Amino acid sequence: MKNQLLQHSELQQQLVQPRRLQRYTAKPPRPKAEARFLQRKNQLDRMVYSQLRLTDPELGQGPFQRIQ
Repeated sequence: MKNQLLQHSELQQQLVQPRRLQRYTAKPPRPKAEARFLQRKNQLDRMVYSQLRLTDPELGQGPFQRIQ
């Protein structure tokens, strides 16, 4: 098996990245941010329609039924 040498920056990124992600996802949303979101929720909600082309029409039946 060929030795795989990592640069110092690559090693550091591989060690630090999972911990950063864990800390970020563990933090609860700030109360003001959540309240602001809930206050503006109706303004932020929107539906986007787009066209989906499939070679097999049966593949589109599931999403089509959920939209209706």
